[in-house]
Amino acid sequence: MPPVSKFGVKIILCGPPELAPDIATTLAPSIRVTRHIEDALHGTDVVMLLRVQKERLAGLKIDLSEYIARYQMNQSA
Repeated sequence: MPPVSKFGVKIILCGPPELAPDIATTLAPSIRVTRHIEDALHGTDVVMLLRVQKERLAGLKIDLSEYIARYQMNQSA
């Protein structure tokens, strides 16, 4: 299967460094990482959301209330 970049697809990963590390940009030239949901949504045609389970955050240095405030998709985002 050809890489998605052959189809002109650009992938933007959005999240904290613990869940969307900068090294992900080395996987393909069409991948970009941002920490700002507004930036990720700007000019986007398709959005894929992943539900993060609280128990999966154990051991990570993530403040849950800050994570929700910054990355939760709602009507204002």
